[in-house]
Amino acid sequence: MKSVSHLTMLIEGALLNHRYEIKKLVAKGGQCLVYLAQDLRDNRCNRIVKEMRNLYCDPTQQQKMITLFQREAEILMRYDHLHLPEVFELIEDEESCYIVEEYIEGKSLEEVLKERAVPLDHEEVAGMARQLLCLLEFLHTLDPPILLRDIKPGNIVETKEGRLYFVDLTSARYWGPGQGDTVLIGSPGYAPPEPYSGNSDPKSDIYALGATMYRLATRYDPAKTPFLLPAPRSLNPEIPPSMQRIILTAIQMNPEDRYSSARAMKEALEEAYPLLTRKGQTGGRKSVVFPGRVWVWALGTGGVAAFLALMWTLLHHLKLQ
Repeated sequence: MKSVSHLTMLIEGALLNHRYEIKKLVAKGGQCLVYLAQDLRDNRCNRIVKEMRNLYCDPTQQQKMITLFQREAEILMRYDHLHLPEVFELIEDEESCYIVEEYIEGKSLEEVLKERAVPLDHEEVAGMARQLLCLLEFLHTLDPPILLRDIKPGNIVETKEGRLYFVDLTSARYWGPGQGDTVLIGSPGYAPPEPYSGNSDPKSDIYALGATMYRLATRYDPAKTPFLLPAPRSLNPEIPPSMQRIILTAIQMNPEDRYSSARAMKEALEEAYPLLTRKGQTGGRKSVVFPGRVWVWALGTGGVAAFLALMWTLLHHLKLQ
């Protein structure tokens, strides 16, 4: 087993930081290499290792990308949420940066689409969107807020239980009013117009989520004709008018014409699909963070109902005694 510190690409069997044994390369992104590894200090549990690639001749540009990579680790280590993977470690040396994070067993939504070869059912898309809106509502209401800036099916993994994880926060950043982008971030077809002028805000994430819903519900790739998308129902008549209205509102060119917030979009979705709130699909656990990690667990709708039912039963039993 070979110990590794300064290789551009990790090979099978390499040992990172004397702890993580590399099993295989699983993905190549524009900025990162992604490996499956095993943690030798934790029962050989599977981990994901992301390596920041040195792609830029310009040291200033490379440093900007390293900063984004470090920020991804910082955000994931600082905030705990049901739809974000846990990060265990950021490893840095003179030539490379690595993030070691929770292994999420599942498939990206892009893979799901390819396997099914048909659009996803609109109710399934609504359930997925609500999960992601719970995440956006959490991130956008932090102080300072966090923008994801690259929401698309390829960055979202679905487990066999149906839980979604947003797995690529390389593009995420803290946001404040009037604070522009320093690096052009986003994927064609999913990025709204404003990042191209360096002005992302929370409504930019709403646009990207709307474009993701569009892709899932129609199978039409927004990258084919960015900003010139056919009406969803013209591609898939099974989409009800209420779902089309939600998608089209989210992907309006003018940010002022989109939903005002993730919460507002979630409320519109719940009004169109009231059964979503009865299935206990909440945003899951959230954390209020000080230095270190402090976890605050939130009960879902189903959990609250079960708790109240238990309390009523106990009180009734005591009364009978």
